Parts: sequence; structure tokens; C-alpha cells
Amino acid sequence: MWLNVVGCVRIESWVRINRVCLGNRTLNIGKIEGGVAGNVIPASAYATGSVRVAGRTPDEIKDLIRTAVEGSDPNLIVEIRYGIGPVPTDYDIDGFETVVLNYGTDIPSLKGNHKRYLYGPGSILEAHSAHEHLRISDLEQAVEGYKALIIHALEQPSEL
Repeated sequence: MWLNVVGCVRIESWVRINRVCLGNRTLNIGKIEGGVAGNVIPASAYATGSVRVAGRTPDEIKDLIRTAVEGSDPNLIVEIRYGIGPVPTDYDIDGFETVVLNYGTDIPSLKGNHKRYLYGPGSILEAHSAHEHLRISDLEQAVEGYKALIIHALEQPSEL
């Protein structure tokens, strides 16, 4: 079954809304799978993807996707497994580059009242891509970065 193109355009037009302070938006249908051959109508199929939108709540995006997909064919089922809003992080340590991106993170799962830093080796522009890689120098630089984060944390008054 083909997803109604109008439904896809409707989703795409919603994700065009951009909030500069929260990064760009993305719509990615990353995987479509089903059937046994290209010339056989499949008994079932599925698609997975992700939507990242600044300025909309997860519930608004879920409703939009459900309306577009299920509106194109009542036999289609939408399962949304995860949705979070913008994730603010801390960036108060000198010497670290600060950038706003439209990427997901598991930081919202971190419970408690403490600083939330997002840091790692390599380039975020290469993460999760076909050419993702790290250089030895990236790892060496990350060790120094983690040391700076730990020293900064140890210098702060305890919240316990």
C-alpha cells in the first residue's frame, strides 16, 4: 500500500517551521521493509523513521503523523515509540565549543537535580552516518575534555 503523498506533504510542511534557537528540523523515513520480491504485493510492510521539530510538542507531531498515515488508508497502523520535546543542556564550562543541534539524546532519562552536559569524541557531523569514525587524536582530546568536566564537577558545591 502506498502512503498518500498529500499526507507526506502535510507532515513535511509542518516540520518546515523552524526555531533558530533550537536548531533545524528533520523528517527521515529511514527504513521501509516488506514483502518477498519487488514484483509481489506484500502481505505486510513497515516503515520506521524520525521527526525532529523545534517549536512543536511531541503530541502535536504524533497527531499529525497519525492523521496523515491513517487518513491515507484506514488499514495502516501507526506505532510511535518515543517522543520528547527540546532538551536543554548546560554549557557553562570554558574551553568547550557550544552548538545547537536537532539531534536526539537520552539526557531526559537522567533523573535528579544536576548539570546535564552532552559531550563526546569526534565530530557530531559524522555521528551515526555512513562515514562515522574516530581518530586517535579525537580519543586523546576526549580524555582531556572528560578530565575538564570531572574537575569542574568536583569544584562545584555538593547538592547532596
